[in-house]
Amino acid sequence: MTGQTPAVLLAAHQVKAAAEVLGRAFLDDPLAVWIVPNEARRARVLPWFFRIAVRYGQRHGQAHTMSGSMQGVAVWHPPERALASTVGTLGAEAATLLFRLRLGELRRALTATGHLERLHKRDAPPRHWYLAVLGVDPPYQGQGVGSALLEPILSRMDGEGLPCYTETARERNVSFYRKHGFQVIEEGNLPKGGPRYWTLLREPRR
Repeated sequence: MTGQTPAVLLAAHQVKAAAEVLGRAFLDDPLAVWIVPNEARRARVLPWFFRIAVRYGQRHGQAHTMSGSMQGVAVWHPPERALASTVGTLGAEAATLLFRLRLGELRRALTATGHLERLHKRDAPPRHWYLAVLGVDPPYQGQGVGSALLEPILSRMDGEGLPCYTETARERNVSFYRKHGFQVIEEGNLPKGGPRYWTLLREPRR
């Protein structure tokens, strides 16, 4: 981190902007590309999904952005909600998937989330924090924003003696997470032609 401003809690009025940032950050993510291959549709669907994800994080966990500028967003689920399913986090809006996603897109989304959630339940300790989303707006990538967004909860987890679990479908993210103490638990390909994925766990530093 190079003189980066600190991460702060995301305010309620920032949810829409945060969702737009995450939509841009994940526009070329291999998993998002596989689920919604058409880029124009993906650019419309992702902010909708992330708006729900960010709002859930605010209500039930923690969501952070950067002080003074919406450069990136991190969404965390606390131990009591770390294993909440994607459908569970969508809540009442889960039904709108039928209207937002085409049938093939919905099938691929359910294939991916189902597989990753099974691994999460299998491999994560009973009590842990879950890093549900970490995204940096493309113009700010490589400038220490991701590290700054991780810092508040990683420090808290170290103090509480709790591990952290996450996953990624982008290979370059693996070295970033390793730098912060994460270790790869499993690497593989998602079923039915899905992309490569990595699941990661970070034990607390004492």
